[in-house]
Amino acid sequence: MMRVLQYKNEDLDVMLEFKSEYQNIRIDLKNNEYIEFYGNCLLIHTENTMFKVREKISNSLEKLEPVGFIRIHKSYIINKVHIKTKSYNKVCMKSNASIPAGNKYRSKINSH
Repeated sequence: MMRVLQYKNEDLDVMLEFKSEYQNIRIDLKNNEYIEFYGNCLLIHTENTMFKVREKISNSLEKLEPVGFIRIHKSYIINKVHIKTKSYNKVCMKSNASIPAGNKYRSKINSH
């Protein structure tokens, strides 16, 4: 189960909270580069590590779109802040991960 939490300290931090196996994990969304749908799990890629959780990509997308994420492929949601370069059929992230861009989602990539 994934939740998006907002905390207010000096500025607004948005955290991603999810259950991974038997523990709850919180990730600052500023560090989350992209989310990959694999089988019936999500692979959440951050700057330093990857987490695997059981969640539907559609549930995740409706929670993450308002905080700067876009879907660029049937299996990928990316954080716009971490985009390094864009081309016709892929997006390169700051970590040098190359994410494929689906035909259906290309207009979203070009508008951001």
